[in-house]
Amino acid sequence: MSENYSDILNTQWDDIPEPKVLPDGSYLLKLRNASYQPAKGEGDPTVMFAYKVVEPMDDVPQDENDKLGNDYDYDLNTIFSRFWISNTADWAKVRKHLEKHGVDVSGKTPTEALKDARGSEVVAFLQQRSYTNNSGQDVTENQPTNFSEVQ
Repeated sequence: MSENYSDILNTQWDDIPEPKVLPDGSYLLKLRNASYQPAKGEGDPTVMFAYKVVEPMDDVPQDENDKLGNDYDYDLNTIFSRFWISNTADWAKVRKHLEKHGVDVSGKTPTEALKDARGSEVVAFLQQRSYTNNSGQDVTENQPTNFSEVQ
């Protein structure tokens, strides 16, 4: 699909693709954004990572991957990973996660390190997760686990 907004505005709704839930397996992910989000109400603040899927790795079953279609655009899928920050030990988890992105955090603030991570790549295992949302709808999404450095 074109990234040109005038092309998109002249596209029929039926021709605009929707993301599909990906089969379980490892995927190369590219970090689009990482940001600190202050607490809302009585909750804890969070650090949110938003990824785009680049491509599946070898452990994704080919027959399951084929069900997406030959021309499926993985970039349609946005994958979120969130870290709740309730104490300083939680920041250590964020630091370790950033290091898997190849970010050298020494001498940097968390804000600087999060900014430096943008555009970096990691591999994560995506598994399908189903739940009922607040509106009562059944939702299935991909949940990332087991992040690792790109080799």
